[in-house]
Amino acid sequence: AREREAEAERTREREDEARRAAEAEIAREREREAEEAREREAQARRAAEAQRRAREREAEAERTREREDEARRAAEAESSA
Repeated sequence: AREREAEAERTREREDEARRAAEAEIAREREREAEEAREREAQARRAAEAQRRAREREAEAERTREREDEARRAAEAESSA
């Protein structure tokens, strides 16, 4: 009886160890997934910021073209007057 009880205890210990190992692996996998999600979010933020800066540069270039066109028209009007 004592031998059976000792074997049952060893079995419980092995099962507990296996369960703890599985739980630890699950926790590591969840952390990997969370880290990947954080990286994807960071990449999306960087991409959005790059797009915003590109739109700002294009808008500034358009304003510059408009100012240059206006200055050219004013100069042409002045020279023809």
